[in-house]
Amino acid sequence: MIFLVANSTQYFFPIFLINYKNNFDLLAITILIIECGGYTLGVIMTIRGCYVIFNTRVFHWNMNFYLCGCFLHWFEILVGRLMVISYHKGWIVLEGNAPNKTLSEFYTTDVSEMPKVSSLWDYPFLFIGMLLITHYYAFSLVSITGLIMERCCATYWINDYETKQRPKIAISIFLFLEIFSISVVYTGINLLFNVYYWILIGILVLTFNFLLFGYIWYWNIRVHKILETIQVIPAEYTLQARFQAKENARSLNKPHFLYNIGDDLYTTLACTVFQAAPFYTRCQKIYIED
Repeated sequence: MIFLVANSTQYFFPIFLINYKNNFDLLAITILIIECGGYTLGVIMTIRGCYVIFNTRVFHWNMNFYLCGCFLHWFEILVGRLMVISYHKGWIVLEGNAPNKTLSEFYTTDVSEMPKVSSLWDYPFLFIGMLLITHYYAFSLVSITGLIMERCCATYWINDYETKQRPKIAISIFLFLEIFSISVVYTGINLLFNVYYWILIGILVLTFNFLLFGYIWYWNIRVHKILETIQVIPAEYTLQARFQAKENARSLNKPHFLYNIGDDLYTTLACTVFQAAPFYTRCQKIYIED
């Protein structure tokens, strides 16, 4: 949704509904209770998941650190959602906008359809909440890249990755993706690129992730099978390399299943967006002409 600030500046935030419903009927209360229950369950599962990951130490420390960092990012969108929910539900109405009008837009150039505010800081909870939600979406898009980068390092240092902790790898990857996602948020909010270009860039990033992930998965499975079947281990491989190849293959098996699902989902999303955009444009044109 694009916000018009001081009748001159436009900012884009991935908030698609403002001032939806301000009355407390039975359905609204039921939905609100379900939402709160889902948030509570999400908090418990996230904390429990991070606790199990670090205490069981199933994978390498770097991978555990990175996974927990990604999981804890869920609290970012939780806080953001709680900060904007009063504006989303219509309990607080933005001044200068029709109090009974529901604002529901993804991207529009029609100024009359944009929520209007004199300053975003007039509504700090809304502004900060939208920033948190935007950063969460941007980080989620590149989080898979961080996991693949960590597994690339595990593959590169296959002979001693398990014995040497190398915490700088996980910390550096995490900080790099944080900075990168912040830059994406800045350019996206300020509309330095068209929002559809960002969708295309996101699809390209995911495609690159899938290809690199597939290569690493295949390479580690291949090395693991070779070291399991031959009698004499080649000089360039040690017993630690044999264990690390098995570890890499095992750690990539579950994400491989998720990637297959994600591949179908994002392909469907991409097709839907690019098919719906021309149709939406034609509908707007017909509506204006009529």
